[in-house]
Amino acid sequence: MDPNPMVVAETYRLMQQIRLKKEQIINVARKPKDKRAASSQDLPGDPDNPHLGKEIDGHV
Repeated sequence: MDPNPMVVAETYRLMQQIRLKKEQIINVARKPKDKRAASSQDLPGDPDNPHLGKEIDGHV
């Protein structure tokens, strides 16, 4: 069964929003003297869906 293109587009858009939100959180969490970004375990997931925001970029 072919996936619905509208569902695929919406899913991609949501994943992009989550990725941008994670980048913003990392930038806020990063201290000027600290060169490493916060690991994804330190970042909150999406409050509406705890499964989102943890595995999307390939790190758990």
